[in-house]
Amino acid sequence: PATLFGYAAVFNVRSKPIWGQFIEIIRAGAFRASLERGDDVVCVVEHGGGLQLLGRRSSETLKVWEDEKGLRYECEVPDTTAGNDVSKLIGRKDIRSSSFAFRARKDEWTWATAKGELDVRTVIEADLFDVSPVVNPAYVEASVGVRSLDSYEEAKAARDAAMTKALDFGF
Repeated sequence: PATLFGYAAVFNVRSKPIWGQFIEIIRAGAFRASLERGDDVVCVVEHGGGLQLLGRRSSETLKVWEDEKGLRYECEVPDTTAGNDVSKLIGRKDIRSSSFAFRARKDEWTWATAKGELDVRTVIEADLFDVSPVVNPAYVEASVGVRSLDSYEEAKAARDAAMTKALDFGF
């Protein structure tokens, strides 16, 4: 079985422009209350629903927590079409990023003062709904990776084959 891991959000960094209108910053601790309440968060592909579901906090197939860097997650990937497809795409590095869906409970705005600047929204507290492996994240620092016993076994087999070959040649 594979496990997805990464950062859905990175604290105190600027997003790419949201809808070309504003920049967003997520403050450290923004999801603390949501996580402490036990809000049910899902892991879905590209914020999709239905058969794009990969894991869920209430079923304990998704773990989500804040650390000093941001909103971290680990998701046990199901043996489904979506799970297998996303694992392969992440493994090939076709999908390299993560995102999150939320509703701000408390935010602050810094309004642009010069032409060509964008307003800045700082999210102080938010309800978290999902974490998602995505192709085009709002936060370029958000990441995703995959690890599995299969990839470990493949690497170990390759190492053993290389060692056997070296022994065959007397190295």
